[in-house]
Amino acid sequence: MLAAHYNSWEWAGMSMGLHLKHPNFGMYKPVNNKPLEAALLKSRQKFGLRMFPMRETGAYFEKYKDKEMIMAFVADQTPSNVETAHWITFLGQDTPFFPGPEKFARVYDCSIIYADVQKIGRSRYHTTFTLLMEEPSTYPPHAITEVYARKLEQILNEKPDYWLWSHKRWKHSRPKGE
Repeated sequence: MLAAHYNSWEWAGMSMGLHLKHPNFGMYKPVNNKPLEAALLKSRQKFGLRMFPMRETGAYFEKYKDKEMIMAFVADQTPSNVETAHWITFLGQDTPFFPGPEKFARVYDCSIIYADVQKIGRSRYHTTFTLLMEEPSTYPPHAITEVYARKLEQILNEKPDYWLWSHKRWKHSRPKGE
């Protein structure tokens, strides 16, 4: 499942365990402040979402490969390694995207779902799940990332004010030859 830092993504992640019947997982980038990390994990996992550090993604996919589960990627941040990123023209600018969601979807042939969190009132949100593609291993390279980027771009063009614009997505330049 792919999502973005849009609207109340924290609420959506925390509530997954309450509403979805399958085990659900989310990865996170560890922070250096251990008490803060512990508090974040406690809050995010309160209702059943299982969190793990990004570096353990492959191990979690391998462990649950024969089980139905939901692996959530909030994949709209700028990757730290732009050399391995997939570059897309996104919102009119060269933008690096994480290759991980596509890599794991191809290896484990997982369906791709987009979770769109929309505000419906004060402190009220609704998540719509959209199937973006099935059998991703049958699509050409980078197709998953492109479909995700276009879906997010569509949402941002309609309601840009709910996106977390502070992630400095355009701080890197596309490497030569990319």
